[in-house]
Amino acid sequence: MRPRRRADPDVEAWRERLATIDRSLVVLLRAREQAQRELLALKRARALPLIDLEQEREVGRRARSWADELGGDPDLAAQVVLAALGSGKRRFFEGDQDPPPTGAGETLPSPPPTGSEPRRRRHVASVPGS
Repeated sequence: MRPRRRADPDVEAWRERLATIDRSLVVLLRAREQAQRELLALKRARALPLIDLEQEREVGRRARSWADELGGDPDLAAQVVLAALGSGKRRFFEGDQDPPPTGAGETLPSPPPTGSEPRRRRHVASVPGS
């Protein structure tokens, strides 16, 4: 068995930075889930419709727009946000005694890319610790 090679310190610094970002994503996803749970509970208490497909479409559009503005991948942004939305609904209805309304566990698929025009990309260089 070969001894494990020591990783490049710069590579390790970047891996640590990515791990910190990943943890931040998980924290934000949990915060989103909790806010969504509170919203659904409020809507239920007020006898409002729990599912609003037009609002879900807007959530996807908004994520795409923000990603595009920031030079990110709009498809990825919409997929992540809509997956979080779907997961939040599913988890909210898991403990219910009442069956969820039709479509409550479903989430709109992320919309296809609009047109074939090239996306603007802004590249921002950064280094670990900056």
